[in-house]
Formats: sequence, structure tokens, C-alpha cells
Amino acid sequence: GTLRAFARGSVGHNTVLVEGKGQIANRGSTPFFATSRAVDYAMGDASPAYSAALLSRFHRHLVYLKPDLLLIVDDLRAAEQPQTFQWLLHPHSWGPEAAVTRHGDALVVGGPTAPGTVEIAKGGQKMRLRFLNPPNLGARYVVYPGAEKYRPYLQVDTPRAEAVVVVTLCEFGDTTAESVALKVSGGIVDLSCQVAGKPYRILLTLVGEKGQSPRLEVTQGQRILLDRQDLTVPAGAPG
Repeated sequence: GTLRAFARGSVGHNTVLVEGKGQIANRGSTPFFATSRAVDYAMGDASPAYSAALLSRFHRHLVYLKPDLLLIVDDLRAAEQPQTFQWLLHPHSWGPEAAVTRHGDALVVGGPTAPGTVEIAKGGQKMRLRFLNPPNLGARYVVYPGAEKYRPYLQVDTPRAEAVVVVTLCEFGDTTAESVALKVSGGIVDLSCQVAGKPYRILLTLVGEKGQSPRLEVTQGQRILLDRQDLTVPAGAPG
């Protein structure tokens, strides 16, 4: 039924839909990974989980700048024609109901889509979501018809395109990134910001057309926090 379709389907999880359609197979991999004292990185490839008629690439890059910043880069490509993509996040999926606001105002189911930082507070924890790319991307607060018991969730709809790179910055606790500047061009994501007065830069080269490894450089001023030209997980590595 509807509840089962929501709970077990893609729409009930923190993932991406294509034209409202989700994954059709339990397939995927984590081919790239790196860790250091200051930065963790992983890339999941969920492309094989979707219909090949809808999507040819879904790479989710996670760059965790410890302890309070997470950059999510979703590299999405349609298969045969331009598509819209729906980015989902479920703030109520565990524990008590969260308070979900935009610039301090509570989000309302059915309210308008609008750009701006979304704040989520739950159980004494706080997170802010900043949708950086495509420009002027906004979230709306929705429920799945017939599955209202699972409570509302955030949905971000991209413009129709053959390819799109969705960039989301998550700030945890009281950490706030200031002077945020982002450039996405030619398969490179270049983010700079200030955190507690310190300058940071994340330079991520996406997976190449022939599957070449992404490249990642993270710096704090002149200090290199992580610099890897090859992020491939070694053969035989656990997991």
C-alpha cells in the first residue's frame, strides 16, 4: 500500500528522485574515499539503482570538514532527455519531531518554494541547510499523500536540465560559514568561506567522463588539510 511504498521506496529516504521516480534496484557502490585528521571524504555512486532511461549519473560527494561543516555535492545527469530532479531530506525520521524553519519562520506544508537557509532543530541539536547551486534553489515542505503519519519532509526541485550539480552546505551546532563563494564550472566545484575568522577552500574535481578518480584539495589558509589526486578505494578494502 501507500505507507509501504513510502517507507520502503526512495521517496521516504534522503536521496534524489528523477521526475518523481525513485530507485528500482538495490545497486550502488562507494568507489572513492579519503580521510585525514581534519577532513573526511566519500563518494557514493547510485547510478545503477535507477532506470537507465531516466538517469545516467548520480554521484553523491560528501566532504566533511570536521567537526561542524558538511558539503554535499550531487552530480546528476539525465539519460535520454532533460529531466527535473527532486532532492529530499527527512528531518523527522528519528526521535521527536523537529522544528523546521526558514530564516526563523516555521515552514508550512503547501507553502511556497523559496530560497534561503533552512534551519532544523531537534533534541538539542541544530543544523542549517544552505542550497548553493543551482542559483536561487529553494526548498518546499511537503507530505506524501496517504503517508501523512510519516510527517513532512523537505523537497528541492531543480530546473529541467540534461545535467545539474546540486551543492548543499550543512552547518552543525552554532558554526556559521561566512563570506561563502561558490563556482561550479567545467566539472570543478570551488567553495571558499570563512569559519571563526579562518579562511577555508574546498576544490573538488568531479569524476571524469571515463570514470577517472575525482580530485580533492581542502585548505585552511596556506595549510593543506587534504590533497589527493587519486581517491580510489583500494581493491579488497572492506565494505
